[in-house]
Amino acid sequence: MINNMRIRMKMTVLSAGMMSLLLIVAIVGYFDLRDANNSINDLYQNNLKSIELLSENRAHTRAVEADIYNMIIHIDNKDLVSNVKLELEDRLVAFDNNLKEFETKNIDEYEINELNNLNSNLKEYRDKREEIFNLI
Repeated sequence: MINNMRIRMKMTVLSAGMMSLLLIVAIVGYFDLRDANNSINDLYQNNLKSIELLSENRAHTRAVEADIYNMIIHIDNKDLVSNVKLELEDRLVAFDNNLKEFETKNIDEYEINELNNLNSNLKEYRDKREEIFNLI
C-alpha cells in the first residue's frame, strides 16, 4: 500500500502519524506532570509543613530562653527589658500559632501522645516563666 503512494503523500501520512504520536506523548506527559505536582504539593502540606512548623517552634523556644536571659542580665536597663518583652510576646504568639496549625495537620498516634505530653509540660513551663517575669 505505501509502495504505491507518491512520495509527497508518503511524507504527509508519516508526518501526520508522527505528529499524532507526539501529541499523545505530550498529553500523557502533561497529565503525569500534573499528578506529580499534586502529589508533591500534598507531600509538602502534610509532611514537610509539619516539620517546618516544629523547627520554627524550636527556634522560638531557644529565642525565648535567650530573651529571658537577656532580661535577667540587663535588668537595670528598663528600655532594653521592655523591648525584649515585646519581642518575647511576638515569639510566644508565633509559637502558639504554629502549635495550633500543627495540631490541624494529619498526625499519627505517636505524635498525638507527644503533643499531649508537650501541652501538659507547656502549662508548667509557662507558669514558671510568668514567675520569672514577675521577678524582673
